[in-house]
Amino acid sequence: MKNNNILFCLILLVTSANAAFAQRTMSPGTTQQVEKLPTSLKNLLHRAGFDTQTSTAAQNRNELVLDSTKTFVDYTETDSTPIALTVFTYPDANTKVELVSAFAGQWYQIERATITADDQQRIVEALGEEYDNAGQQWINDSRLLVYPHGNSPDLLDSFVLYLWDTNVNDWVLYLNNSNVYDDQDLLLESYNTITLGSSFTIKETFFYDINGDNFLIDEVALIDGEVYPASRTNNLFVNHQVIEEIYSEYDGVSDYVFQNRTTYSYTNFGAIEEEFSYVWDLDSVDWKHKLAVVYDFDAQQRPDSKATTTFNDGGPNTYELTNFTYVEDENLATETIYLANADDPEWILDNKTYYYYIGTTTVKPVTRNSIDLDISPNPTTGRFFTALDIEAEIRVFNTSGKLLKTMVVQPGQQIDISSLPAGLYYLTAYKELDYYKGKVVKQ
Repeated sequence: MKNNNILFCLILLVTSANAAFAQRTMSPGTTQQVEKLPTSLKNLLHRAGFDTQTSTAAQNRNELVLDSTKTFVDYTETDSTPIALTVFTYPDANTKVELVSAFAGQWYQIERATITADDQQRIVEALGEEYDNAGQQWINDSRLLVYPHGNSPDLLDSFVLYLWDTNVNDWVLYLNNSNVYDDQDLLLESYNTITLGSSFTIKETFFYDINGDNFLIDEVALIDGEVYPASRTNNLFVNHQVIEEIYSEYDGVSDYVFQNRTTYSYTNFGAIEEEFSYVWDLDSVDWKHKLAVVYDFDAQQRPDSKATTTFNDGGPNTYELTNFTYVEDENLATETIYLANADDPEWILDNKTYYYYIGTTTVKPVTRNSIDLDISPNPTTGRFFTALDIEAEIRVFNTSGKLLKTMVVQPGQQIDISSLPAGLYYLTAYKELDYYKGKVVKQ
């Protein structure tokens, strides 16, 4: 059975924040189970529009058709390095294909997702594939089947997740979610069954107050016909907006013990403005700060920035600032991320993603000249020179795109790769707006 981590952090960078199909928010119990899934399955759910967080932006008024996204890292005053590229194609009105590539001297295909919607543009299937460089072919990885509830644009009767098993050369069921609603389409029960290995089911029961707000979610585990208390989520609402969630787990004896707490505040147009997360500290018998997220909005009620503070035990707090710009309405033009920490509070540009749409012009990154890098002797037994006349950082990659060596060399300095096995290697170097690339064969 495969269980690959397909550059999950990279995928989160490049996955579109402007989904073509409706986004769905999962219940706390389902979220708990999804967090335990293999990365490829979590990734496929994210691509299929599933989200565990409440949306902070207004609904799209005019959604453009996304063509591609490109992410850059390693920013200096005059330079940056491409790291991720996602290209979107639309074979027909109900199908979207996302092709993800990573940059390592050149672009390498790493993942492909094919997302299929029904005539109401509700996702009904998503297929995740990995690219096998050795075999030069796409191979199955994960699959999602979705069954919408009636004519609802976002409610689900069920969804099913599969992993590809290379031992039997077939799909193997991993997670099955099913939901029960009342005649007003209020969610009453949700079942999540893990069927890989020892099978068990998590059942959530939803309770509502007279205002129709879901004030309690009770979770039990169903194992071999027995019922075991598992957890509870208590929700506090004001004006039908949740302002506090407290998650507790059963202690195995007679009581529920606090685990996590999240509080929310809202803008006057209903978007989340502040979100504070806490963990229960047994030593102080009190809540301890874990995470703080603060959103700013522009005059069009779109997220302008997102500031995240992570409170770390035994280390400095870390900060992340994300700035957004837009082409029009809620269609992103750029997403820029800065990092800092309490010991060094100066913001450092970490990465920037550019969004391109079909039939529009958006912000473009600086164009760099691609120049062939002269290498001699080539082939080499392990030591060689380049024709660079400047100090430069040289990076060496294998044919699979893996970074093997990074070194700073002076003009005329010999480069040594004698520790690497015989084979073909790619080299890159940068100088202001010039990008150098070359190949070397080690005998």
